[in-house]
Amino acid sequence: FLTDAADHDVTRIVLDKEGLKSTYAYELNPAQIKSKFPFISDFLLVWSERQRTFWERAGASNGQIRVVGQPRSDFFFTPSRWRSKESLGLSSGRKTIVFFTFDVDAYIHIYPAEEIRREALSWLPLRTDINDALMAFARANPSVDIIIKVHPQQSDIDYVKRTFADAGLPNTRVVEGAGVSNHLIVNADLIIGFQTTALIEAMLTNKPVVYACWGSTEAKLRKDLIPFHECDGLFRAQSKESLTQTLNTWATGRSVGGELTRRKEFTDRYLYADGHAGDRLRQELAAIFRDRTGPSPSDSKVGPTTLEP
Repeated sequence: FLTDAADHDVTRIVLDKEGLKSTYAYELNPAQIKSKFPFISDFLLVWSERQRTFWERAGASNGQIRVVGQPRSDFFFTPSRWRSKESLGLSSGRKTIVFFTFDVDAYIHIYPAEEIRREALSWLPLRTDINDALMAFARANPSVDIIIKVHPQQSDIDYVKRTFADAGLPNTRVVEGAGVSNHLIVNADLIIGFQTTALIEAMLTNKPVVYACWGSTEAKLRKDLIPFHECDGLFRAQSKESLTQTLNTWATGRSVGGELTRRKEFTDRYLYADGHAGDRLRQELAAIFRDRTGPSPSDSKVGPTTLEP
């Protein structure tokens, strides 16, 4: 399709959907892309300067890349777009914890299969610990709702559903869907996650955020993961006991979740967000169109932009 477009002098613009690359993938993937899937479009619109560097390493030229930020992050700066708790099937009179669950091989499948077997790499023990801590908290705190949000592409959604259904806890609920995560974040009272973009997006709010990661697999892979463990803008639960204590602390009304003023430094690295990414996207598209076709009557209203992190 892109080759045919070039043959017909059609401008090819790619909006990169995913700006969150683990440290391992960030170092490994550019050479693979450059060798096997070289960039053939005219322009590439990305989330951050980190992502620009990734694509430059993959063979795209600096002049082809525009940093606009993460367009969907504008949502967090526009309360009028937020769904209510009731519309999500949640009670407005109850506190809500949202846990973004994960595949047990997340970020592990990029390693050779023999290495995974040799090192016994799996997030299953970690996920089981988190589930157990949440279910114990749910039993002890029936007035708090716990939402387990599965990833749309998660491989064992049915297993996750069965795990919580078997516990028989009326205040726990497994939620699916690709378009509901951001609405859950802004309606949550506490967000828990692992290696996910949702955790960075949650840090765009003033909500308490907990990064849950521990165990032997974490110890072996820590340097290859997204460095949430280095971020002071969230609370780092480093064991099942630590997570349990954090939940209990939160339940008493005490503060958890890290230093809010330290979040922006971390979020800007991955998905520059200020509520105007959509505007920058439109301006860049208009500038590209103007350069290719000449000025139009609307050019006085829209022009190129410079990103200032």
